[in-house]
Amino acid sequence: MFRAPWADRRPAVPPRLPAVKGKDAVRARIVELRKKNYSIYDIRDELERAGGTPLGTTAIQEVLREEGFTRLPRRLDEERPGLSRPMADAIADVRAFSLAPRSFSTRIGGIFLLLPWLARLDLDGLSRAAACQAPR
Repeated sequence: MFRAPWADRRPAVPPRLPAVKGKDAVRARIVELRKKNYSIYDIRDELERAGGTPLGTTAIQEVLREEGFTRLPRRLDEERPGLSRPMADAIADVRAFSLAPRSFSTRIGGIFLLLPWLARLDLDGLSRAAACQAPR
């Protein structure tokens, strides 16, 4: 019986990198940041900013568990370390709304020229003619 010469070969599997190497490289920094009351997400962001070995939250949690740290209790925004947070936008005031004629400039204002044409288009009829189902 004929056997192909490659039949006995096992498929090539790329070698796995040791996961411990990355965690050990930044273990001291992770512990240092946790002692400053940083959460695992804050630690991850700080490691990314430092340009060192980036780790995921699971790996950071494993390191902290190995070092004997427990989970932090839920904190208010004011209790978190001083990191930049997104600023809240101003709330719209309905009393300031006015229909008085005015002008403004925009780079994409041409889209408003298409709205009357789209309103006249029978999109439901076109979709029925194409035998499409309406989105639900």
